[in-house]
Amino acid sequence: MIIVDFDYTLYNTQLLVAAIKRMFAKYGISDDVFKDSYSEAIRWNGDGYGFDYSFEKHIKILQDRGYDIAEKDAVRDLRSCIRKDFIADDAIEFLQFLRSFGEEAVLLTAG
Repeated sequence: MIIVDFDYTLYNTQLLVAAIKRMFAKYGISDDVFKDSYSEAIRWNGDGYGFDYSFEKHIKILQDRGYDIAEKDAVRDLRSCIRKDFIADDAIEFLQFLRSFGEEAVLLTAG
């Protein structure tokens, strides 16, 4: 089995995070609040080690901090931040190369 990290390897995740950050800025979320709430939202709450980010979880954290964010609208806006043009230029070629080994390939992501 071949495990490939999706974030920052196959996908230009920094572009996605910047787009998410811009979307939250529309709700008055500062850079510092975004960074802090993002760190909390990505944290795994279960046993062992892991990540557990979702748009809904991030919005809930911000709502709990007093920000007025309509979840349905915000999730729609956040989903629009996920873009195919953020895929790394050589991602498909790299995955096809891995497939040539005949092993199962698994993509790992924090979100």
